[in-house]
Amino acid sequence: MPPVTTSLAPDATPCPATNPIQPNNLQLGSAPILEVNRVSNAEAGEENGSLRRRELLNSANNALKLAETASAAIPVIGNYFGVVAKVGLTVVEMVLVSVSELKPVLPRLIVNVKVMDENDETAKKLGTHVCHLSDVLKRFGNKPDQHERYQTTNGMESLQQVLREVQHEITERQSQPGIMKFWNSTDQSGRLRNLQDRVRIALEEVQRLGDGKYGARGNAIEDITCLPGTRVEILEQIDDWIKGASGSDRVLWISGMAGRGKSTIASTVFNKWKDRACCAIYHFRRGQNISDASLVCALARQLATSLDPELRDAILSAVEKNENIINGLLDEQFAALFAASLGSLKNKVPPILVVVDALDECDLVEDAVKFVELIGQYSDSLPDNLKFLLTSRPEGALLRALKDVQVRLQSLDSIEDVYADIDRFLRHGLSQVKAKHSIEGEWPIPADLSKLVKMSQGLFQWARTVIKYVNDGSPEDQLAELLGSSTVWGGVDQLYIQILSKALQKLKQNPAKRNLLLNLLGTLVVAPYPVSLEVITFLHAEHDLIKGKSPEMVFKFLRRDILADLNSLLLVPVSSSDPIRLIHTSIRDLLVDRDRCDGGLYWVDVKQNHQRLAKACILQMNQHLRENICKLNDLSKPRSEIQDIVAREVSKGVQYCCRSWSIHLTKGEQVSQSGADHHSPPERYFELFSEEKILYWLEVMSLVGIFNEVAMMANEVHQWLL
Repeated sequence: MPPVTTSLAPDATPCPATNPIQPNNLQLGSAPILEVNRVSNAEAGEENGSLRRRELLNSANNALKLAETASAAIPVIGNYFGVVAKVGLTVVEMVLVSVSELKPVLPRLIVNVKVMDENDETAKKLGTHVCHLSDVLKRFGNKPDQHERYQTTNGMESLQQVLREVQHEITERQSQPGIMKFWNSTDQSGRLRNLQDRVRIALEEVQRLGDGKYGARGNAIEDITCLPGTRVEILEQIDDWIKGASGSDRVLWISGMAGRGKSTIASTVFNKWKDRACCAIYHFRRGQNISDASLVCALARQLATSLDPELRDAILSAVEKNENIINGLLDEQFAALFAASLGSLKNKVPPILVVVDALDECDLVEDAVKFVELIGQYSDSLPDNLKFLLTSRPEGALLRALKDVQVRLQSLDSIEDVYADIDRFLRHGLSQVKAKHSIEGEWPIPADLSKLVKMSQGLFQWARTVIKYVNDGSPEDQLAELLGSSTVWGGVDQLYIQILSKALQKLKQNPAKRNLLLNLLGTLVVAPYPVSLEVITFLHAEHDLIKGKSPEMVFKFLRRDILADLNSLLLVPVSSSDPIRLIHTSIRDLLVDRDRCDGGLYWVDVKQNHQRLAKACILQMNQHLRENICKLNDLSKPRSEIQDIVAREVSKGVQYCCRSWSIHLTKGEQVSQSGADHHSPPERYFELFSEEKILYWLEVMSLVGIFNEVAMMANEVHQWLL
């Protein structure tokens, strides 16, 4: 997204972004909005109080006008921003009118002082909301960084939250008889209702598409783009393909074995074109594809927040006509959101690029095949400048489906000059390691570098893992060990095996730590949703090494004593609330294949790990779920008003258990009635949950906004019990 130039003053003081906003020190541009410590009429006199109120309201009015003007510079969502600013201006105008009408009768109708104070309070709260919105606005004007892809999604979420707050504030004030009397005495009430309707419609249209974050955010590997100077030829070919105007050349399929760099190329192309075209990206990831059913909606949502207003309006119009589209079948979603909406554009908009990475990792292969078939089926209805960039391994079902669609194929397995790119990649990465560790002299020497390039077998993932491994510890010793056994460390599997074996060997004398490490690997492999250290600690709370310890102690222990030797295979964020991830799908592929796991030494038994986690989830829900878990006094409040309370009272661990228990239960291995119960199967804990906790589970699912998943989960468990 290009930088945005706003009309805010150059010395504008932004509202605090992370700390709670203090109403007595709010600023937008150079104008203070409102202050909380108002001098009361009783202390300062009626005239001074009236003047002060008018000053405050005028300040709010000026700030709202600044916000309305600035909104014109925001791509796509600026119209929503402007609507909210106009709502605020309308309310302030009404309050000013009310104050003027009240002044002559104040001595006689002292009760109306309360009404005027409430009007001031309305302006104050709206001013606070506008200050929030100004922060969202400025976020779009920052210089792009490595997290730029998150800005649209995060900006939309922030904007929608404030829209809800403004809408609630206006509705609440309208319900007060005193204020309504004065507002209705003007000609503004109809205008206010009209603007409220526009805010509501804008919210509903975007929300109907669901959450597009999964497609906009990948996990670990998707944050990496090609090193400048590498993959030059193929990237130039992709650029030429995107610029082409032929609808018959609509699909480009990049294939290659694991580790060739398919996802990196996909992310590089997306990041390169997102400011020049209308772009959307979706990353399939094996084992964590609960959101796969929302593929088309996730892509459409990203396109609806793209740079072109005509494209945005076309998609939102399609959503208006198909209000329940998020629950539709894949072909229904494709027909409505792609064929019908985009087909009406022809070639009036900039290039439209849809990137779908790792199609082969979709849990339901038939859905991936269906998506490819739908592209071919509706190709004649789509604009010529709509392009689909697909990546996958060359697997049978997809190969057969792609034969029926006109596709341009680019195989990474057949590229001859890949070793030159890997050489450049290794030189760059190891030079950073050298600088970080202050290594003197020539390191690595050319002969060692050439040996590393040969050991990579043409796989970028091997080179990337080696750089992380060498950086983790003493680089000279790590590199010497690696080069000393080149036949053992060559190739991706062999590299992973050596790293895993070393980590487990260090824990050989401590079976409890070894068991915990294997459990954590199993959790990362089978978890249907990303898990953080916070969630992992919650799920393993009964483990002997964790039980009874504070979360902070456990976080430190896991980082230092359990996961430290796997930093080259795992992404362990600094924050304990951010997800831990395997850095590449090929690691998971190795762990779940017993034949490749060195005799099963670190093999992840998928069914047994699901069973273990089903038991953990149900135990934790039995312990933590209770009636009115958020201690709400007013149960009728909408979810948008209690999000902070929910975040505080319903931990991420409880949320994970409530959302995942049915998946773990139904995918876990069922223990026979006659078999020994040494695994403590979750069935016996499920009885207590189903009899005493089920209603409290439904409450949490509603509080966290995923109640729509309840029916699917219940059906899965019903089928499992039959």
